[in-house]
Amino acid sequence: MQITDKTIHIVDISENIDQEFVKILRDKGFSVDIFKSPDEFLDDFSKNSSGFIIINVKESDMKIFNLCSVIRMRSTVPVMIVSEKSLENDLVTAINMGCDEYIAKPVSSMELLARVSSILRRIEYENQKSGECVYSFGDIVINLRRHEVLSGSEILHLTNKEFEVLLYLIDNSDRVAGRNEMLSNIWGFSSDLIETRAIDDCIKRLRKKLADSSSNVKIETVRGHGFRISIA
Repeated sequence: MQITDKTIHIVDISENIDQEFVKILRDKGFSVDIFKSPDEFLDDFSKNSSGFIIINVKESDMKIFNLCSVIRMRSTVPVMIVSEKSLENDLVTAINMGCDEYIAKPVSSMELLARVSSILRRIEYENQKSGECVYSFGDIVINLRRHEVLSGSEILHLTNKEFEVLLYLIDNSDRVAGRNEMLSNIWGFSSDLIETRAIDDCIKRLRKKLADSSSNVKIETVRGHGFRISIA
């Protein structure tokens, strides 16, 4: 994903978004659009692009997580949930549904800004570092600058995490990549602190997209160890 869109969409379901935070974003050069409901947001999102999405809620529920899933099916745009009430499993569910960041209040405007900036900076750095680098594995071709994966002439529409997992597996194709190391290196979470099926669900989606494109690239589960990518 190339971060050229300076538009931030805030889905303010709890209707209490920190106005100081909104002002800081605008002072930093971002265009901020605020929506009061998921339906209002999705109607606009189907017509206009976004560089970052923040979902501000009183408490997370399946309606919110499903919104993340809908966003992720349409786009790789970064998504952050800011919630007043939070259960331990909320973080796990949010990650599994495609959320990039989950924050429980209270949180300061400056910390929110730092979290948003960190995600955008990391993606921008990856884009710059990739340059025009294009390489292949099996019958798929990966353009790092464009954040694009081709299987034959077909573009595979991957989320940010699916793209990162695919690259990680290819970079380590000579061995089995463990769940714990992937959770740490890709998601940034310690496997000792959180239980999640984020990796398994991501691999499942990747396999389906590769299979649907008739790719010869396969991802094998090595029971008790992790995953290995190979060319059939």
